[in-house]
Amino acid sequence: MTFTSLALSFLLHSPAFAAPAAEARQLFFPIEKNSIQILPQRFEYQLLSPLALRVGDDVLNAGTLSFQFAQPHPLNDFTLARFRWSGALFSEGDIVLLDSTGKALWRHAVSSTSVRRDSTKRPDGSRLETLTFEDREFPASVLSRIRLYPFFRFCLSREEDRTHVLFCARDQYLKLDKNKKYLLRSRTRPGALGQIEINGQAVDPQGYIFLEGVSNPVNLHASFPNGASLDIETRQQKVEFRDVTRSEDGKRILIKAVGAEPADPRRVRKTGEGAWVAEIESERPHLYVKGAAGIPMKQEFVLSGPLRPNDLLLTVEDDIPTQTYASDLALRVRRPQNWKPEAGDKSRVSEVSDSGFTWTLENLAFQDDNRRFLKLTKEGQSFFAAAEIKRYRAHEYQLWAGAPLEAGLAYTRWLEGFRWGVRVQAEKELMKMSENNPQLGRFGAEALWTLNKAILDVEPQTGLSLGVQNAMIESQTQLALALGAFTRRPARDSWLDWGDTLLARGEFAMGQGSGSTKLKSLIGAELLFEKAWTDERRWLYGAALKSTQVDLEGTSKNLIWISVRAGISGIF
Repeated sequence: MTFTSLALSFLLHSPAFAAPAAEARQLFFPIEKNSIQILPQRFEYQLLSPLALRVGDDVLNAGTLSFQFAQPHPLNDFTLARFRWSGALFSEGDIVLLDSTGKALWRHAVSSTSVRRDSTKRPDGSRLETLTFEDREFPASVLSRIRLYPFFRFCLSREEDRTHVLFCARDQYLKLDKNKKYLLRSRTRPGALGQIEINGQAVDPQGYIFLEGVSNPVNLHASFPNGASLDIETRQQKVEFRDVTRSEDGKRILIKAVGAEPADPRRVRKTGEGAWVAEIESERPHLYVKGAAGIPMKQEFVLSGPLRPNDLLLTVEDDIPTQTYASDLALRVRRPQNWKPEAGDKSRVSEVSDSGFTWTLENLAFQDDNRRFLKLTKEGQSFFAAAEIKRYRAHEYQLWAGAPLEAGLAYTRWLEGFRWGVRVQAEKELMKMSENNPQLGRFGAEALWTLNKAILDVEPQTGLSLGVQNAMIESQTQLALALGAFTRRPARDSWLDWGDTLLARGEFAMGQGSGSTKLKSLIGAELLFEKAWTDERRWLYGAALKSTQVDLEGTSKNLIWISVRAGISGIF
């Protein structure tokens, strides 16, 4: 291990940032609020030579693209094929052989673990990586098919949602010599001049484009004198820089972020899902982060004041929640020595002592990423910490009518922790099934418990219920103990979406009573669907089945009730 790699490893594990296990309990320091300006990302390109193009910090050399194979044996269906190219961008993606019409004759996925790479760091800081992939089970039949076409192309491909990158070698063709051996030959594509186009316009050999958010794409086409070509369609990806501090020696900067990762994996340490820490130079600080399809985008920073001291960390006594049902949330924060806390908008500081204080986040809005700021001041220096939380709706209701004639309503309140809830329900038959059958109804309350933590109307909920019901048989009432199970999936805007818009409930109740009418048992099942009407309201429709066993004047009866339901439901 070199001295540089040892130093980088030390910096990335510096106490300036806590270990991943502790980060869930720390407030972050958004760098745009702490003396650092984040400049717009930009897409850079530079033609280094007639065959080499730098995109961001990655060098793609059209002269290194090669496809080689061993002569197949007549008795073997497979042979050895070797593919070689440059560009770290294509350590992930597909190798493709395209026929003269552009149709794929063969495709193979590659990953960083299946390729051999040789890396060189250039004086300008860019990366030149040459990658090799060997397939010892390359189908010999592909060679036979290739020979039928006037030419074919060896290409590297990466495709993601609304983006793609295609790097293709010059045209090649196969022919047989007098010994029936394959000969691989190249040809120059007519009119291959070697030029770069951005968004359909010819441009200079070097330049850059400032990006305007994640929705605006950048298209690059490069043709090389040897007939190779490069096509890129990419766009900026979301990234949020959450903290920055100096290294122990003061020569470098450690930056913490969530979202798009640095393009060079050697300069990053992952600290959680989507979270990472990277080390950059303190002079002209910048790094390259991945755009769509892995294209490196340059991100620059401007330091306009002192950085957060390494010992200024704000730790919460419990893990900081990122989701809540509550409108206000109180955090007990450990106080750094001699630092004075001051609440920002929509928050307050209370119960301040030398060891800690309570910071309450107030007026949390539904669905928004509610960010609240906390100012820390010491000896004339101030820094801003932050917490961010999303609030969800915890209440839901249902109102329905059914045929044969019935009506009902239900209300559910889910509790913090996303595992428990309370449900109250009432329903009544508005007509008798027959003259000899009693009219039934019930009112009950039950506790709900889900198998896993799940947010109402955001994540699927499956669990059990236990409650008490007051069953009504004609004019008499009896208590019953009810046990049930349920599953629920978020509402969608389509009708009969069996995979996503489902509320299913099953229950069993047993009752005891005295007098001429007794409830012995009740078995019920519901299958309901919700079609979103607005974000908070939706149509409710489905069916219900109830089997009720009662004793009437000493005679046991099993009453079956099937109803079709329609109504409204909502969350608030």
